[in-house]
Amino acid sequence: MPMSRSEPVSLANLDRDCFIIPLHAVDRFLPEGVPLPEPSQLGQLSQQSLCGGSGVKVLEVADPLLSVLLHLMTPMEPLEPLLESPLASPHKQQGAAAADLVQEVSKGNSAVRGMLLTNMEKNSEFPYISYYVINSAQTDPKDFFRSLRSASLRKFDPRNIRYTASHTLDLFNEVATIARPPFDPGYPSSTAPRRPPSASTGYIVSFYKVFEGDDGRRFEKNWLYWTGARMLYRYLPRSVGLRRITLHKSISQGDKLYLLMVECANFLEDLSAAAVLIPALRARLCGYTGIYRAAPLPQSTPC
Repeated sequence: MPMSRSEPVSLANLDRDCFIIPLHAVDRFLPEGVPLPEPSQLGQLSQQSLCGGSGVKVLEVADPLLSVLLHLMTPMEPLEPLLESPLASPHKQQGAAAADLVQEVSKGNSAVRGMLLTNMEKNSEFPYISYYVINSAQTDPKDFFRSLRSASLRKFDPRNIRYTASHTLDLFNEVATIARPPFDPGYPSSTAPRRPPSASTGYIVSFYKVFEGDDGRRFEKNWLYWTGARMLYRYLPRSVGLRRITLHKSISQGDKLYLLMVECANFLEDLSAAAVLIPALRARLCGYTGIYRAAPLPQSTPC
């Protein structure tokens, strides 16, 4: 970094790409081959740039105390296919219900911000993903999980809407991020999700399920390779405006779900260039990958 050691450093004035890894996850998700900082140094990094013998510079920032909740939805299917009207539009009905749900659970709760992602491809396995960021200092993520699950069961009750779909809800921690400046002004203290700065923002979303016990340190230290994050970082065209690559890990008991979210500011302006690496990710046959954009929410939503 072109800064002197005496110059105060913050995310606001960093001018190059960086890793953001929570302190408790450094020993698991700092990529293999990058040496860990000395334990005695970790408490002395605030407001300064530290350069060790390896040339790695470390900046300690406050813990944002954020949790992420993801709600994955499969396409809705009619309970009585033979009676299904040819004019029915379950995809639009599902999108409207999902948007209403994001508004409903976020309204009046300043500690929760929601965003609805809609898949841009036909016949997607997961046409909608709801993405919530929770300020854990103000709202218990497990309480919010339970309230969202109840609200989801009411909103998508097959007895009322005459359709059924599979819903997966899980709580996640952001365990590693590759971020490109300029950084979010409020990060890490802001509770707002990474809302699209413009209508051209798009996302590549991949997720993987790992059996309980297989999420070992060696496995997680190589997350750049097995998720395809390294390939995306190196070969996504500059024109798509890569902003951040974030790896999430579920905190629930049992099998673990990992989700990789890649945000590109100019994604929709050059969709063919943005999607050029998608076939390579899908060829791995080890997870799901989709292309998403942020769906508009009702105008009355506070977030």
